Amino acid sequence: LGITVSTISDSLSSSSYVYVHDLTKGYNDNNLQIQDIILSMNGVDVHTLNDFRAVLSKTKPGDTIEAEIKRGNEYITVNIAVYEKLS
Repeated sequence: LGITVSTISDSLSSSSYVYVHDLTKGYNDNNLQIQDIILSMNGVDVHTLNDFRAVLSKTKPGDTIEAEIKRGNEYITVNIAVYEKLS
């Protein structure tokens, strides 16, 4: 995907989220930004890296993932191009 993610926890709500903390060199899809929080992908809630990987495992290069994200105080939907598989 061209992004580096990690799981972060919200101590107030006891919830976990997938957080975009870096964009891979050469990433040219401006739909995701550093500090975005990925809430769901293709309609599946994403709380952990395992959730994130489970959705990705059902895709192939060339597919597009519809993601619900939180950017700052705004909730938006973005499309993310899949161009490589996780190894």
